[in-house]
Amino acid sequence: MTTALDQHITLIPEILGGKPCIAGTRISVTHVVIWHLHDRRSVADICDSFTLAPAQVHAAMTYYYDHQSEVDHQIATDAQLVDQLRQMIPSKVRIRGGA
Repeated sequence: MTTALDQHITLIPEILGGKPCIAGTRISVTHVVIWHLHDRRSVADICDSFTLAPAQVHAAMTYYYDHQSEVDHQIATDAQLVDQLRQMIPSKVRIRGGA
């Protein structure tokens, strides 16, 4: 049996390392979750910005709610990695008003 979610969300090892993403794109479920829940962007704004259909964004959010602890863990792990890289590799961009 194929569900509507199966048509919109894929997990393919060669795409984003197998992370769940919107079918036919390199937009991960975690991207959509961050944009929608953390950045408070509307579904319409996400659709307009990334040329997605509302069903694709809703499917990503449905996947998130069905796998919330797993996706939240991935978001936290990714944030930790970014913090580690920022500490290891100094930015070459100066902040305005900074030294």
